[in-house]
Amino acid sequence: MSIAPPRLPTPKDREAQLLHVLHTCLPRREICDRLVEYYFEKVEWSITLLHRISFMRAYETFWFLSEDERVKFISPPTPTSATSWGGGFRASFLPPTSDQPSGYGRPGPKSPLPKARSSLPDDGHVTPAWISLLLALLCASLERLGYWDAKSVGIVETVDHYQILCRRLYDGSQGVMIIGDFLKSRALESIQALVLLLHCHQTISNTQWEAQLGTTLSVAVRLGMLMGLNKLSPEKVGSAQRPGLLKRELGRRAWWNLVERDWSLSPRVGHSYAVNPAQNFCDFPANTGWEEFSFRQSAFKQQPRGIWTSASLFLARIDVARGNRELTDQYNSLDGVSYNALLKHEVMMEETVCRAPRQLIKVDGEFELSTPQGQWNRIQFTFHAHYNAITLHRPYIIAALLDVKAEEQRQSNSQTGSSHPRRQTAYLPSLDTAIRSAEVILDTMEEAISSQYPGMQWWQTIICCYTAAVVLLVERWYKLEAKAGTLESEDAEERRRKIQAASALLREQCDAVDLFAQAANALDSLLDATTSARRKARKSGRRGMDINDVVNPVNVSSRASVSSGNTPPFVKEWIDRPNTPMPTPESNPPPPPSSLSTMTLLPGTPLVVDASYDSQFWARIFDLEFQAPPDMADLFFPSYESQGADEMGDQAMANTEGGANGSGVGNLGGSAIWNAVSGSIGSSSNGDGWPRASPYGNTSGS
Repeated sequence: MSIAPPRLPTPKDREAQLLHVLHTCLPRREICDRLVEYYFEKVEWSITLLHRISFMRAYETFWFLSEDERVKFISPPTPTSATSWGGGFRASFLPPTSDQPSGYGRPGPKSPLPKARSSLPDDGHVTPAWISLLLALLCASLERLGYWDAKSVGIVETVDHYQILCRRLYDGSQGVMIIGDFLKSRALESIQALVLLLHCHQTISNTQWEAQLGTTLSVAVRLGMLMGLNKLSPEKVGSAQRPGLLKRELGRRAWWNLVERDWSLSPRVGHSYAVNPAQNFCDFPANTGWEEFSFRQSAFKQQPRGIWTSASLFLARIDVARGNRELTDQYNSLDGVSYNALLKHEVMMEETVCRAPRQLIKVDGEFELSTPQGQWNRIQFTFHAHYNAITLHRPYIIAALLDVKAEEQRQSNSQTGSSHPRRQTAYLPSLDTAIRSAEVILDTMEEAISSQYPGMQWWQTIICCYTAAVVLLVERWYKLEAKAGTLESEDAEERRRKIQAASALLREQCDAVDLFAQAANALDSLLDATTSARRKARKSGRRGMDINDVVNPVNVSSRASVSSGNTPPFVKEWIDRPNTPMPTPESNPPPPPSSLSTMTLLPGTPLVVDASYDSQFWARIFDLEFQAPPDMADLFFPSYESQGADEMGDQAMANTEGGANGSGVGNLGGSAIWNAVSGSIGSSSNGDGWPRASPYGNTSGS
């Protein structure tokens, strides 16, 4: 029996699929208008990706067209070159004439957006790539708006409604890309849509999102290279504008958004990145606002990098990401990253931050009063730079604290009673830097809340504040200085208040993101344990912690009661570990745990090279791994015991056919890899061969 080859979808089939996606995923016009307005007013400044005037022109066209006209497939000739003139990609939303209105924020009074058919271009249409961009923009805007604000303006009614709408927009954008065959179309809108999906990826897939994020990044980078975005040469400042200036600048900003995400996230995806600097010839985005790209400008102008513009934050983030990439290169070299090399890298990163415009690193009240975006830029860059500093030193924080405790115990248990010279703790600079950056982040958090910073509910902001709170909590856990008859020091009390403020921020967003509820419960439980321990230490006249706490984590089972059933089980187990006998003054202290004293971060070794249980526990807290990750072997190599190979093949074929022809929302452009891999590439069941070891041993049951 002969098997007929599969029938390729016709344009009519694709139009029917696209129409189904729009019916399923696209909200009504009123909601779309609110989300688009919110994006350009409160979100675009932090991404620097879209030209508002050009986008709104296509947006008005989209709503003016009938449903049949919206989904009509128009196949323009595929670009055949990828030159410095930007001929390797298309931007269908740009107007075909030169009478485009100018201005960065919104159209001026003399340049209204098209409202009637007579004002539309003769070939007015929208492409599937642009529709994918629209859905991605709506998804990013709704995700950044947050559940409570979306509910207050009438966009959603319940948490479930909010989550479903976010997911529909996310899946719909990917589905339209596949329907429109985005790998062949070479449309700039596809890259822009992928960039926006990257920014809302963590909230949509908030449990172990690194694998999906890495996959999306790799696809976007490869597509950008096929378009020639990595080869866009610089513009000549002061000379007459060449045709296609706005198109090339949009290409540069889309490309460098991918590069910044790729290099910034390299430590989270196995110390690897997709954009090799030897293959990146794209000039940096222009340090100027969109108003300089008006067709009415006779010559191209931009400001020096030290002068603040609406693009300064984006350029500063690129510089920080470049430093992360250089550290990744050093990590993957034969020499690895020694501690001295890491300290030198920290100095280099501090110099990089100081080269940013002063408005990004220092408060300028007069400037921020007249330009609210200036304050938003400074707040976000403060979060970004100090979170990067904590990430840099995180592998050494626990080792430094354990060494400090061991040295304190060595001094207190001296047999002679004479003072011994204190040994310098090798990694104390890492601890000091992390604590200093954590306090700056939490101080900035309070400023952001009081000034109604629009990014307070964003995933990146919440993760920065959570990480800072964990740093202060770790320091509080191991350095309890309470004595009998004394009160809590002002510094310790202030840090406790900041940790509570970060926990409150997590709880405000936990309705929409379950992971934040678990994080808040973990913070509260551990903070209560330290508070109870300090109270008991003051009553008994004993210092808060002793060397026994170093060897057998912190003995707080009698000091803290975890009554909440929502506390992650491994956190409760850590708090409730049984006490061990107290060492007597005459007994020799046990040897300190292994630390990083003689170790170097080498290729193929875990990020947490301190093998102590302490480091592994806190790594889970930092990484929000409150659930045991999936067994990667079972995920990629499933067992065939319960099902024959032929049956699994038939089932896979059925699933594939259902994914291609199904009408459910979950099948809109779904990918088996993107949907299946919810676990972190940075973790495994036993830690062998992966960037970071698992702190809880083998979970496969074998």
